[in-house]
Amino acid sequence: MKPLLLALLPSFAGKGWSAILLFGSMPWFAANMGHEAFGLLGILTTLQFLLSFADLGLSPSIIREISLARERGQVELQADLLTTLGRILTIIALIACAPIVLFANPLVSFWLHPESLSIDLVGSSLRWMAIASISQLLMSFSAAALAGIGRQGVLNALSAGFATIRTFGGVLVVLLGLPIDRFFAWFGSIGVVGWIIFHLVTTKLVAQGTKGKWRPELLFEQRRFIGWTTIVLISGGVIGQLDRLAVSHFRPLQEFGAYNLVLSLLAIPMTVLGALLPVITPLLAAAWASGDSTRIRLAFWRATTFSTLIILPVPLLLLALPNVALLAWSGDSSLGSSTILLTARLLAAGTILQCSLHVPWSIQIAMGDTRTNGLFNLIILPFLAALVIPACLILGMPGAAAIPLLYAFGMHVFVLPKTFSAFGMPRYEYSILGCVLPLFISPFLAWGIHNSTTLHTQSRIGLIVYSMTLSLLISAPFAFLILRKSTSRK
Repeated sequence: MKPLLLALLPSFAGKGWSAILLFGSMPWFAANMGHEAFGLLGILTTLQFLLSFADLGLSPSIIREISLARERGQVELQADLLTTLGRILTIIALIACAPIVLFANPLVSFWLHPESLSIDLVGSSLRWMAIASISQLLMSFSAAALAGIGRQGVLNALSAGFATIRTFGGVLVVLLGLPIDRFFAWFGSIGVVGWIIFHLVTTKLVAQGTKGKWRPELLFEQRRFIGWTTIVLISGGVIGQLDRLAVSHFRPLQEFGAYNLVLSLLAIPMTVLGALLPVITPLLAAAWASGDSTRIRLAFWRATTFSTLIILPVPLLLLALPNVALLAWSGDSSLGSSTILLTARLLAAGTILQCSLHVPWSIQIAMGDTRTNGLFNLIILPFLAALVIPACLILGMPGAAAIPLLYAFGMHVFVLPKTFSAFGMPRYEYSILGCVLPLFISPFLAWGIHNSTTLHTQSRIGLIVYSMTLSLLISAPFAFLILRKSTSRK
């Protein structure tokens, strides 16, 4: 427990500071930027997710491969991996960024619906968003390499430092009353400087003075793992943005600003939880290479315990008392409408289930097996993409917010049991979690749907029956496994 806790402390400290910056800045930005300008922050988040597809599974791959090379003492291989995969990612990232920079204004005219902001101003903002997003992508790759050698202290010190400079610089831009594109220009400039510094530090610590060689065969050796991981990241990124894309396109920009405000509150536990992946993945990869399944299971349950204590408070508060949470978060009483409260409950429930997927994803990376996850995403993506448009048009924001919750339910049923059985964890252990979560969440959702005065009576009744039925269908197999296990013990 102590080695894992000591390894997690620097990561939690860095991510915790980032969460504090987010907690302190987002309500202030929402109050001082205006709804449309603040809505552009949601576009930045969406763009970061879209451009993260350019990673193509290289960041998870370098965490795993560098941690294994470090376990075997292969410093030259570490340097070669950093050089080869890093060059490939840089070329792909620049190619992905170019169309957004060149065609920013037409994209704004086609997709967004600004009212008080001009097309040119929003287009200039979009260009800087693309630069900031690509810089973040390349920094994330360097951060993954640092995580592979267990240098969480250096990694989080750099991340926290740049997050502080970026946030306070953004506050200063708003206080000076500068145009909104200057705000995003600051974000983009800091991103480029951060990318350069991250690259220099990573090269020194990972390569350790060894000059890396260009070895394309390294990419070929990992083609299957990188391929399925790429599928998971791209399809998962699309699924994760379906609700935001639908709300941004089919609803007014002001409504998207409110939607983004709820997501910014839920981003706090997600940000801190992100500290787990770079810490637990190298440990699990090393344990898996040793063939010690007990060591893997022990690390999994410890990481799950830490993550549960971190993620539950905020989404539970938003699930049970969304009006109190949103008023305390933003100070805006207009966010107390029944539609926004129901949306908040749905997003909070989805966050609880999605956060519980982080540690199993680390296990899949450690084992080098992401195929099941990729197949599931490919199957469910067309269904969710077809569902989100009518859901958003008919039910508004709550309909869009139900999409990530539905996806998380599916992951718990179809993917996680196979992941756990692959490394020897009895399904009984997971069955308890799988039974409790849906049954715990469903009453809050049913109450929120019942109180939603913006929905027709038939829609409210239908959604209540749907949510309860779905929860029971998902919980029933797990409850059966628990009862069967208890009976067999007797």
